[in-house]
Amino acid sequence: MRNKQFFFRLVTITMVVTLGMLFSACGDDDKDDVDNGKDSTSEIIGTWGLVRQDLKVPNEQGGTNQANIVYDYLNPSKEGELVISLTPTDRGAPYYTLRQYNYDFTEEHWVLFSTKDAFIGARSLSFIDSFDIPYEWSINSETLILNSEDLTTDSFVKYTFRRISREVKTTNTLNIIK
Repeated sequence: MRNKQFFFRLVTITMVVTLGMLFSACGDDDKDDVDNGKDSTSEIIGTWGLVRQDLKVPNEQGGTNQANIVYDYLNPSKEGELVISLTPTDRGAPYYTLRQYNYDFTEEHWVLFSTKDAFIGARSLSFIDSFDIPYEWSINSETLILNSEDLTTDSFVKYTFRRISREVKTTNTLNIIK
């Protein structure tokens, strides 16, 4: 039974790698085209560290809470530090798995906090089986921005990430090398 599981995992990994190479080989090499990340969802695949969160959200008193928080995933020092990993699912694009890692100050490594299935379109990222407002996403060089706005309440949440690696992280813990 163990050999069947090992073989199945090996075949699955081989298929994911092969499909990834096929999708990257099918692109147009026209140098005049500008790819800002909105034309191809493959750029979003990888591991990203949160560097900034900007928000304006309603509070219980009828007002709003605003914040601009800066984070450093290489030297985590406060609550809310976050690393995410986006990987394609077995269903293939545009379905992805988003893994969220929070820093464990006791063990001094990143620990898997949650796993969510997501649908990533040309300009938006939506969580499957969730009523959250979708995030508009954009990639500029090695920066990923996820922005969610609710026009009915004039609120927003904007996350800015830096690419840690194009490598896909699927483990329960991460050790990020400085």
